[in-house]
Amino acid sequence: MPSLVRADINFPLGYIVREINDHPHVLDELFEGLVNVKSLRLRIYPELLPFLSDRRFVAFQNLLHLEIHNRGMKLKGIELLEFLELSPNLQTLVTCKPSKQESFPMEKVPSCVAYQLKEWKVLDYDDQRSLFKMVTYILNNATVLEKLTICSYRLLKEETKFRITKKLLNLRRSSNKCRIVVF
Repeated sequence: MPSLVRADINFPLGYIVREINDHPHVLDELFEGLVNVKSLRLRIYPELLPFLSDRRFVAFQNLLHLEIHNRGMKLKGIELLEFLELSPNLQTLVTCKPSKQESFPMEKVPSCVAYQLKEWKVLDYDDQRSLFKMVTYILNNATVLEKLTICSYRLLKEETKFRITKKLLNLRRSSNKCRIVVF
């Protein structure tokens, strides 16, 4: 699929595990067909991310926009970072429903996070402590980040939004152009 520009992939866990067991190269073939894609949305159970990263697919050199929608509760930051290493030119990252277990090892920074990432959106977070760990990691390492957007679909009191925003604005940033938007 050399001319494919955008892909939206939904991985139902039971189906994909059966497919992997029956046809071990099914993911290789799928992702090799996506190497030229510029925008990719993955609705995925986080348990599959390490498997995808361990497969060592051809890097997504053209990928500029990535959305990962967490369908489970076990996504770990290291797994996300390993997957991001496959996308050296990524400029926009959207993480939806990051889990409470998410954490990022400070010594591991994919090149796209350090030198390419301009926008990061966190949608529908549940745990403020995990949110601040993720945000601290990104702000410390994303040297060209222009915009960080944090959105909770839960109804938050205005005082809670204000407290979160104030705390976020006090975090150190590697990029002096970074705006922070919270709603």
